[in-house]
Amino acid sequence: MANELSPTVCQAMVMKVQRGPSSSLEARRQQVPAFRILSDLTLLDVAAKKPRDGVELLEIGGIGPSRLEKYGTRILRIVKDPL
Repeated sequence: MANELSPTVCQAMVMKVQRGPSSSLEARRQQVPAFRILSDLTLLDVAAKKPRDGVELLEIGGIGPSRLEKYGTRILRIVKDPL
């Protein structure tokens, strides 16, 4: 189906979100590993569900109000333009 993401696109999205410059900078700023910002499982869930807004993003395990406030805009931007 056209709406489904291939494993390659999911992997690219995970890498872009988790290891991209903004995530790496955020992880360094917080002095934590990048996976502490969002887990791989959460990133894969984001890639699979492709949330379109904050309400849909909150339905994903690992994303609560705090992470939505901190990273929601960035995540939604990446979901909209994954590559």
